[in-house]
Amino acid sequence: MDDRHVKRYEDLAATLRRRIEDGTYPAGSQLPTVQQLTEEHGVAVVTVQAALRALRREGLVDSGQGRRSRVLGKRVIISHSASYLAQDGDGRQSLTWAQHMASLGMRGDQILGHVGEAPAPEDIAEHLDVEPGDPVILRGRDMIADGEVVELADSWYPLGIASGTGLAQRRLVRGGLPAVLAERGLRAVEVEEIVTSPVPGPEACERLRITPDDRVLCKVRVYYAEEGRAVAVDVSTMRADRHELRYRLPVH
Repeated sequence: MDDRHVKRYEDLAATLRRRIEDGTYPAGSQLPTVQQLTEEHGVAVVTVQAALRALRREGLVDSGQGRRSRVLGKRVIISHSASYLAQDGDGRQSLTWAQHMASLGMRGDQILGHVGEAPAPEDIAEHLDVEPGDPVILRGRDMIADGEVVELADSWYPLGIASGTGLAQRRLVRGGLPAVLAERGLRAVEVEEIVTSPVPGPEACERLRITPDDRVLCKVRVYYAEEGRAVAVDVSTMRADRHELRYRLPVH
């Protein structure tokens, strides 16, 4: 990519960014088509496409194959690490996805995917201390904010923990993992989180309506009970333009 092309798409991106910020293109509205932008600004199609990709990476617009770019609102999903571990007096998870979204002024929904036994992938098997391919319980969900899928959440459990419980059934589980662990006489005493920013694969691109150029955050959370036994692994693939992870940790 030569310097002139870079400057042209950066200039166009700056122009569109100013129009979004000053309300010329308000949140929820559609930007002009690629053809309209090429004619208005006297640039090539590839320049317009590069400018739109830059705005999408910044979380300002949402676009996809065959549809016009839409201006996103500024609302970002802020997640505090402790919020997913908080429990009420009965040992139940106190903050649901819908409640979390409501606290941020958004409507939260979720769609269940595969729920039931599945072979453990190699990385999950390592965390759960089973052999790759051994049966475990998988609970997959598409997490939705204001009608848009913003996170893919896959939870993996050992058979001895989840079999015969609501975690292995296609229904919402009141109290979530803490309640199920309490029924087993267990509780999570430690959590490890691993956060990476991989290139999204084809399935993630399709379900999150993004492209391989977009950024995602992948958060792997491993729950440990007493004696270091792993009792669950959550794998969350999140649109980076819609999520902000915050951590407040004690200083030792």
